[in-house]
Amino acid sequence: MGAPKVHIVGIGDDGVEGMTAQARRVLEAADVLLGPESCAPLLPAPLAARLETTANLEELCERIEAAGPRQLVVLASGDPLFYGTARYVCAKLGKDRFEVVPHVSSMQLAFARVKESWEDAFLANLAGQSIERVVDKIRTSETVGLFTSEQWPPAAVARALLDEGIDYFQAYVCENLGSPDERVTQGSLADIARVEAIWAEALGAHGGPFLFGRDFGLADVMYAPVVCRFLTWQPELAATSRAYCDAVRAHPLVARWYTEAAAEPAAWLLDKYENPPSQG
Repeated sequence: MGAPKVHIVGIGDDGVEGMTAQARRVLEAADVLLGPESCAPLLPAPLAARLETTANLEELCERIEAAGPRQLVVLASGDPLFYGTARYVCAKLGKDRFEVVPHVSSMQLAFARVKESWEDAFLANLAGQSIERVVDKIRTSETVGLFTSEQWPPAAVARALLDEGIDYFQAYVCENLGSPDERVTQGSLADIARVEAIWAEALGAHGGPFLFGRDFGLADVMYAPVVCRFLTWQPELAATSRAYCDAVRAHPLVARWYTEAAAEPAAWLLDKYENPPSQG
């Protein structure tokens, strides 16, 4: 008798609660769960105890091969076949060994949040490839969905597209979709790229931590409200921009500003300024 089928089950930021009844039954019947460490907080304690973490896809394949008769379930983010785990392991070990139980992909959620159809969209994953490889397809598309990466965060993508003369898209940055701290930020490509480009030039020329060197100056005072907005909305930022935001927030004058603002009477507060705008 051959080894039992290995199920590859999609999981989102909403954890087991967001899964179908079928997916939950598959998890509960498993002897061992294999997946990245990031899955652990998404599982209730009894299931988390069965999780054996894997660092990469090669290690995952090795663990599947060595599992023997145990009933395995592989956990993967979202839809495992959409730029995901299932495509790799099926190609490596053979499709017949696996059953796939998908979750809603983060790309599906992103299009749902901005209320746009994705049936004719060009979709690409920038993990492991540069924006230059897909820029021509982006240029000829009316709708585009991109998985960004550490190397290609949204601001870097926006700058690259603007450099190519692609300045006509309305952009949405969608983060932590399906989780309680989900965020959707809307703006033009130029809006996303402009502020970080200015900061990067000044910080690069003067060495930071502030725009014109070691001292907190008038330029930093001017950008302090922008920093506060970024700290509230938490868009993806380059590491240098994030460090600059942290330096501004930690300055005694800005800390005093926050403290005194927190002490303002409730009657002074306006909801449209206190809360980030909802995008759906």
